[in-house]
Amino acid sequence: MKQTFAFEHGVLATILAHAAIAPGDRLLVAVSGGADSTALLAVLDALRGRGDLRVEIAVAHLNHHMRGADSDRDAAAVAALARRFALPCFVGEADGLAGTATNREAVARAARFAFLAGVARDWGAARIALAHTRDDQAETVLLRLARGAGPASLGAMRTVRDDGVIRPLLEQPRAAGVAYLEARGLGWVEDASNADESFFRNRVRRRLLPLLEAELGVDVRSRLARLAGQLREESALAEQRIDTLLGDAPAGAGLALATVAAAAEGAPRLLHAWLARAGVLASTRQIESLLRVARGRRPSAAVDLGRGRTGGPALPAPGPRARARAGGEQRRGDRACSAGDPRRRRDPRLAGIERGRGGVSATAGYERRGRIRGAGRGSSAGTARAAAAAARRPGSPGLRSSQACRYPDRCQGSPTGTEDASRR
Repeated sequence: MKQTFAFEHGVLATILAHAAIAPGDRLLVAVSGGADSTALLAVLDALRGRGDLRVEIAVAHLNHHMRGADSDRDAAAVAALARRFALPCFVGEADGLAGTATNREAVARAARFAFLAGVARDWGAARIALAHTRDDQAETVLLRLARGAGPASLGAMRTVRDDGVIRPLLEQPRAAGVAYLEARGLGWVEDASNADESFFRNRVRRRLLPLLEAELGVDVRSRLARLAGQLREESALAEQRIDTLLGDAPAGAGLALATVAAAAEGAPRLLHAWLARAGVLASTRQIESLLRVARGRRPSAAVDLGRGRTGGPALPAPGPRARARAGGEQRRGDRACSAGDPRRRRDPRLAGIERGRGGVSATAGYERRGRIRGAGRGSSAGTARAAAAAARRPGSPGLRSSQACRYPDRCQGSPTGTEDASRR
């Protein structure tokens, strides 16, 4: 049928355009039993014998046991579907998943990915196929937009990820997959939780997107998905520029303020990348505050980065409090050091991240030799005391605070007035 051919041709075009699958690959298909994943398995089974594809397929399903009998029904439906296509099937069990009502979906997702990764490793799969569609992409863009995401995050999902996950249906509307199943006489199971509007995504899917399309009279989903693709392309170019600006400096190394200036309007993205290299994930507001420090005529401030999340990309863990400090021009009383004074600091830069039991700090200021130390260890209280001692030494860069210390009794002895972040 024409409709069947169009869907299969569209999915194949996506796979080939993104080099998502290489001939001879083993492909593990994650199947929940719903319409999207059933359509994914069906179309991949139809395409797997083609000369330009020729892949080996297996099915994987994790029974979370979060919906009682419905969960067991879904697992049985997936096993039956695999038998129909004569494909190997791996069904896992996840009993007693911990989590609250607000994060149970995230907990289930983490368990599912761990299961899929384990099966792919044991079976020797080169790729894991997920069934996200163009509709899912549009929903993700709106969700991230509502949460204040930047351009890189608004690029949303990629067709091919670095970890081997692929999304062959990402350029296809959900309705096309449903029509494909109906044309082939294939059934699927409905997940009742998809109608639960206590979930933000379900409200976006069931209320917001239909309302936008009705009011605007356009295909909002396709436009949002196209926007995500354009933002990914621009983000790739931005990352190349950021890599050029940051160079091969190790994580935690300093960043010259001249480099921040060279980034122009891309400076916020540059600071995000600089902090991320040291494992600190800062918010947009915190980056804006740090940027104001970096662009100041005489940088002299402290920016509290709070408990920036640190750790690997898969499992970020809460980190200690973080501060970004800036050192101003060295002064003698009320008079700035002259240009000929050897104590005049010549290279303004954001220093590396310092970690310790009490906090994480990123500093900015001037240093006579053109560098400020990179990442080091020590409590933020020790950092404040060291800064105070440095300010008292002749020719040493001082650190100043842009705001009065909220705890004067704790800041005594520091002529810079730098607040002890570890005591907040």
